[in-house]
Amino acid sequence: MAAPEQLQNYIGGRWLPGTGAAIESTNPARPTEVVADGNIAEISTLDAAVTAARDARYGWGRTPAHERGAVLNRAAQLIEESAAHWGTDLAREEGKTKAEGIGEVLRAVQI
Repeated sequence: MAAPEQLQNYIGGRWLPGTGAAIESTNPARPTEVVADGNIAEISTLDAAVTAARDARYGWGRTPAHERGAVLNRAAQLIEESAAHWGTDLAREEGKTKAEGIGEVLRAVQI
C-alpha cells in the first residue's frame, strides 16, 4: 500500500499546507486505505490563492501567445508522461478502475 499523499495548496509558486482542521481521504474500494491527508485550507489561504492568481494574470496576459502555447504544450506533455502513475492514484482516490483513472488523466491532456 502506498503512503498517503500530503495535501497542500500551490499558492504564488510555493506549496503550502493548510492550516485548518485535519482531513483524510480514503479509497472508496478499500475504506481502511488512506489515500491522502493534511489540513483543510482556511478562508485566509483561499484569499491568498485568489490574490496570487489575480497578480499572476497580468504577467501571463503580457506573455506572447506562442510562448503561452509552448507552456501549455509542455504541461500536456508532462501530464501524459505521468498518466499511468496519476491514473493509478486517481483510481485509488475515487474507487474507479485503473483504466478509468488513466483515461481521465489522458482526457486532461486533450483539454
